Amino acid sequence: MIKKASLISFSLLTTLLLSACGGPSGAPEKASGGCDDAQGNITDIVSDIAERQTADSDAEATGEELDAIKKQLEGWFNCSVKPKAGAAESNEDVLKDAVSEYTNWLAQVQAQGFEDEFADKDEEAKKSLGKGLDNAIKKAAEKCVKNSDLSQIPKMTEWLGYAQGLGLEDYMTTTEEKIEEHINQCAQFELTLNSTFTVDGESDVKSGGNTPISFDADLNTFSGTGRHQQEFYNFESFSCKPGGNGNTLGVVQMSLDFEKEQPDISVVIRVSEGQQGPVNYNCSGAGRTIPLQLPDPWISSFHVAHEGDYVGGQTINGIESHGQDYLIEGWQMGTGANFASKQYSGSIGSGIVENTTIKISHTPGS
Repeated sequence: MIKKASLISFSLLTTLLLSACGGPSGAPEKASGGCDDAQGNITDIVSDIAERQTADSDAEATGEELDAIKKQLEGWFNCSVKPKAGAAESNEDVLKDAVSEYTNWLAQVQAQGFEDEFADKDEEAKKSLGKGLDNAIKKAAEKCVKNSDLSQIPKMTEWLGYAQGLGLEDYMTTTEEKIEEHINQCAQFELTLNSTFTVDGESDVKSGGNTPISFDADLNTFSGTGRHQQEFYNFESFSCKPGGNGNTLGVVQMSLDFEKEQPDISVVIRVSEGQQGPVNYNCSGAGRTIPLQLPDPWISSFHVAHEGDYVGGQTINGIESHGQDYLIEGWQMGTGANFASKQYSGSIGSGIVENTTIKISHTPGS
């Protein structure tokens, strides 16, 4: 805020007024005129006033100086803020620049105490920027679903931050709840497990299943719960089919770092809620059918294979693991819908050979 003062060069005042208005004819100035120089010109005027007030604390800005600053702000708005905000209504690629230009202009308006004088122009800019945010969020949501483009998640989060930080919610048709819905729809995944263990070359067991993964706002992580079911258990000449509904296949937490070009990922999966009872099988072989009850051979084999990954009872990223939980890292990152995969293949000792594939697919809009 500045005080009125008494002295300003007529030639300087004339120059400032003409640069803000676009020259003597009123025609638009070139880039070196009001658009690009307005902030610097305002700074020059304010510096002159401040220097005068340093020498005389009672010195005040003159009416001519105040008018000159207003003309600069008006010219700045008309030849830069307004067209940039207008272009951003339908082009998300220029929205950041339009927001930056607007906030710089608004900061000068507020610094000089001219909020009332420029309230209509401020309103005009906000309407355009509100339309621009509506468009940008809509386009980001569409790109995520159509192209499995996870980079749209931080973009939508950024647009939401603009809306909240600049108070533009009232100028948008897209509500905060709708933006969060778009983000959540984009942040949908599915984990698929296919795993076979062969023991001493004499028996093998296979289990498979999947679980949807979504963002858990309460835990601030991705999580989900599904099931995996044994497909068969074979030993000697017998082929066995398990009964029951299988076991939990859960994603206790999935951490993603979107700040990097290739997201980092770590996943804690749960293959059982805890100590499991025996599995009931119907086994056929050697010309007969027999019932069989055994401790789950897949669970026990998976634990042997991944004992070093076991995190049951530990707290990872602030979340406690309490089941048969394993931390899976070192993922092979893919592209598009094929988000990530992890392959285990080969002997793990104790006569056990593992062939396990865990895949994470990006399933936006699911």
